[in-house]
Amino acid sequence: VEENEIGWELFLSELRLLATLRNPRIVELHGACVDTVGSPCLIMEPAAGGSLHEALHGATKSIEVPWGVSHRFLVALHLAEGVEYLHSRTPAIAHCDLKSHNVVIV
Repeated sequence: VEENEIGWELFLSELRLLATLRNPRIVELHGACVDTVGSPCLIMEPAAGGSLHEALHGATKSIEVPWGVSHRFLVALHLAEGVEYLHSRTPAIAHCDLKSHNVVIV
């Protein structure tokens, strides 16, 4: 089995999994495509606020995020709710790359 074929199988497997996820704390999959050089791309729900990393570290962002104590708690709660949703699936889903770059502010 060629490495490229294995890569496509992994991509299609992730695509099928993402298509089943419906939760307000999980960014929704809108579709998939292949770019002009043949690389697969996921088309996800727009995230107007950018990533949590951008919001925390002052990178360019499209919205101003208020970072008072109550808002920080709310962001942490929403993140925990998203993880709980993934872990409650059968079989459970482990994100495996959860970091501020991969948390979006919608």
